Amino acid sequence: MAVPASRYRPSPRPFPDRLPEPAYDSSEIVRRVGSTKGYVSFKGRAWRVPNAFKTECLAIRPLQRDGLYGVFFGATQVAKIDLKSQD
Repeated sequence: MAVPASRYRPSPRPFPDRLPEPAYDSSEIVRRVGSTKGYVSFKGRAWRVPNAFKTECLAIRPLQRDGLYGVFFGATQVAKIDLKSQD
């Protein structure tokens, strides 16, 4: 019946200050997110991405539907770009 705080032990493994950048294939469209706003430039427009990815490199990959692209950090999709949307 001990409380969780009494069982907690910090991990002995060191955690890096900054994770290494993901490696993208040379054929991929890669954009770096600005340091002040969470946007990437693609097809002449600025597209919003989560602020957590400021200064990070993201890959833009076509999805199954025509005009729809996924924005990826490594293998994880973090946003979508729909060229057919007006906003």
